[in-house]
Amino acid sequence: MFRAMGVGFSRSLPSAAALNWVLKDGLGRLSRFVYTASLASTFDTKLKRIRFSTSIVFSLSIGLELLTPFFPHYFLLVATVANIAKQLSLACYLATNSAVHRSFAGADNLCELSAKSQIQTVCFDNLGLMLAALLNMPCKNNQSLQAGLALVVYPIFSAIDLFGIYQGLKHVHLQTLTKA
Repeated sequence: MFRAMGVGFSRSLPSAAALNWVLKDGLGRLSRFVYTASLASTFDTKLKRIRFSTSIVFSLSIGLELLTPFFPHYFLLVATVANIAKQLSLACYLATNSAVHRSFAGADNLCELSAKSQIQTVCFDNLGLMLAALLNMPCKNNQSLQAGLALVVYPIFSAIDLFGIYQGLKHVHLQTLTKA
């Protein structure tokens, strides 16, 4: 079995890396499956709470990914935990997105609203990339400054993002009763 994975051959390092990556992604997807299956009924009754909680989890998971260079011996463990958290957040986002959009839809324009939501997401993603590039320019010759910059700037941008999500969810009006 180990020979089949490439252990003992010159390609063993790339094979082991590929196997580790598959395990990391596989565990993330399995966790997403279990999470979605076990909480499917609560997405409707606790939509806002679950959506915001998993937004926090998503932000923390990206922060955890930023820490992987500082723990190279634990890369697989840290990256797997971060990936599991991101998969759980993605599952919640996908499950609740239509209900959130429906609450804002007016006269049968759910598709238009969803499309504009995607445009808004792409615009802010690109704005974030542009800001990251601009902030990295002054410290391009200093690797430690670049690493530290991400650890300082990310919590600030993450807090702004979470504040926006919180404010947006305050304006979501659901047609179902929300459990306390």
